[in-house]
Amino acid sequence: KIHFEAQAFDEKKVSNFITYASKSTYDYKNYDTKLAYNEGNVKTLLGFQAFDGERKGATTLTTKENKALYAKADYHLDKNTFSLGIRNEGVDYEYSKGAVRLRDDSSFNAYDVGYNYKITPTFSLFANINNSYQAPDIDRFFNALTDTFNGFIDPMKVDTLNIGVNYLSYPHAFKATLFQSFIDNEIYYNAATFANTNLKETEKRGLEISEKYTFSRNFFTTLNYTYLDTEIKEDGLGGLYNGK
Repeated sequence: KIHFEAQAFDEKKVSNFITYASKSTYDYKNYDTKLAYNEGNVKTLLGFQAFDGERKGATTLTTKENKALYAKADYHLDKNTFSLGIRNEGVDYEYSKGAVRLRDDSSFNAYDVGYNYKITPTFSLFANINNSYQAPDIDRFFNALTDTFNGFIDPMKVDTLNIGVNYLSYPHAFKATLFQSFIDNEIYYNAATFANTNLKETEKRGLEISEKYTFSRNFFTTLNYTYLDTEIKEDGLGGLYNGK
């Protein structure tokens, strides 16, 4: 009934942009610990995640630290499945160059509420609504041409509605989802300035389809298709891209 899991990852990287005489080294550490309890119609999960990353340039040091606590629960009742997930995370940034030291921090709350109804043993309908976020990684703060610090940028926040169908009957595994997302502060690379910034308000909508067909125990094929339509509602850059 009880399952415990702990993982640690250590990643080191080097980026050497010879054209611009720029070299950066990275040291990323990730930790993930989770505890699951499953009994009868209830499945629960409680977890903790942490990230400690740094980027060293010739004269700069930039760090990012994340700490997050999350929980998820599923409840099955006859043909119905209800799910709820929540997450709280804090992110801290620090940039230093000589005597200059800049700091920024953010705190996030995210959730996902879902429902699944099994019409037949092989066919089901589902819907879920969620609120999510994306904190920018360290490289987003640096100009792609000059490798200079262009300032902290805002985290991205998204509200998404999904509605879809599942069909699972050997040899088929089919899924289709319609989605609509409302995004604040989408992280955007401006090719004119070689810097990352934010688009104030954007929307995305589309359709995702996947099909897996199994020929035999060791042989199958998959097909995945996504149609995506996007629109910039308000760019926050003077209106140049509004409606694009």
